[in-house]
Amino acid sequence: MKNVHARAENLIKTLQGRIPLLSINGLNVESEGSATLQVCSPSDGTLIGRVPGANEEDVDRAVTAARSAFNGAWGETNAQERAAILWRAADLVEAEAQDIAVLEVLETGKTLREVVAYDLASTVMALRYYAGWASKRAGEIHELAGSMTGHVTPVPYPVVGLITPWAAPLTAAAWKSAAALAGGSSVVVKPSELAPFTTFRLGDIYAKAGLPSGAYNVVTGFGHQAGEALALHPGVDCLSFSGSIETARRVLLASAKSNLKPVHLVLGGKSAGILFEDATVQKAVSAAWRAVFTGRGTSPTGCARLLVHESIYNEVVGVITERARQIVVGDPLDDHTELGPVISEEHMKKILAYVDLGRRESARLVAGGSRDVEGAKATGFFLKPTVFMDVAPTMRIAREAVPGPFLTIMKFKKEEDAIAIANDTDYGFATSIWTTNMARAQRVGRRLRSGIVWINAHDVVDPALPYGGLNLSGNGRDLGRAGIEQFSALKSTYIPTK
Repeated sequence: MKNVHARAENLIKTLQGRIPLLSINGLNVESEGSATLQVCSPSDGTLIGRVPGANEEDVDRAVTAARSAFNGAWGETNAQERAAILWRAADLVEAEAQDIAVLEVLETGKTLREVVAYDLASTVMALRYYAGWASKRAGEIHELAGSMTGHVTPVPYPVVGLITPWAAPLTAAAWKSAAALAGGSSVVVKPSELAPFTTFRLGDIYAKAGLPSGAYNVVTGFGHQAGEALALHPGVDCLSFSGSIETARRVLLASAKSNLKPVHLVLGGKSAGILFEDATVQKAVSAAWRAVFTGRGTSPTGCARLLVHESIYNEVVGVITERARQIVVGDPLDDHTELGPVISEEHMKKILAYVDLGRRESARLVAGGSRDVEGAKATGFFLKPTVFMDVAPTMRIAREAVPGPFLTIMKFKKEEDAIAIANDTDYGFATSIWTTNMARAQRVGRRLRSGIVWINAHDVVDPALPYGGLNLSGNGRDLGRAGIEQFSALKSTYIPTK
């Protein structure tokens, strides 16, 4: 990608010059509240732009616009037209890829290479995947007793609320909104206040693709204000949330206090990679460090725990420690950078607190564990990739989610031990198995309590398969057939045949 720094400067200049506005009913509108939030670059702390802190009245306006669209132009749009809109949106994301990629880098600190290879690619794939689903949502027909025929049909929830995280603002908004729109729902999105701009950009793309006004709305603000107002609103029929467990509990309480709307949760994880004695070490380690380091460890599928057979333990520790020390930390817009900054100073301090905890728990720190303040990085929130070895499964650093470039390595002797350690977690998002014995891989995979299992791979995501976890990793699913089905209710119709 050419001239990325010049492109970034132009985007920042444009965003800084904009009046902070919400996107409601196809229009950029002022907030009813007075709060304005600053969005700053995690690379150097400079101001990128400002967004409104939406209040209850703003959320109500967005929900009203979404319902009007569902009852009007959007509700009258047939499945083939919905598919065409999503397909055109995918084309537009590709056409505007350079600006979108730079924008995502600026607000999240992700590297440009990661955004292009993963975020943009998976966004386009999801839009096209759900474009294909729009016209293929068949119901069921049953012959019933008493000369009756029964029809079961999926009925879209009119208004779907979406609350998305800073770790993946573009993909989360695209995955969720594409599924909801394909089924015919209208949406109101509340992105993280730390990274909201690609969510607005997605709305611009939907509008260019022909989406009727009001079918996609964006309200910004803090979770305890705008997010809670969305979860409490009786006009929101269903809500999909990705983020922290603490916020998820508040969202569930808000649903209980209002209209008992179904809430689908895609939360964090403590995902593991299991390396058996016959694993191809270089391939396994390469996948592990990419998942936890170059992705900043913010994805719930990132390899936060590495479980290694005792016969190859020292070799694996040596290889991954050396690689961690070599990872290029720096400006996320540079092509050679492998790891950018974490999202904020507050988040950086939380990760460093876990480093101190690991030391107190007597785990052995073999790489990283400190802030990177070399040169221009001194004004940003950069961390050196951190590796702890000799970690016990009972340690907090092995059990609690640490969304950052933070890896714990544990040793096991037997297959049963590996399964027990992998399952000994409050989470259950993803696990990878590394072995040349396919019988063992499938046997172990069946016993793992996680929403995703990879065999000789890690962090591979395809829109055809559901993305989500078990236990404290949530109950909802993005992507796959499940991703669209959760935005619909089922209607049973009894029809006499005589």
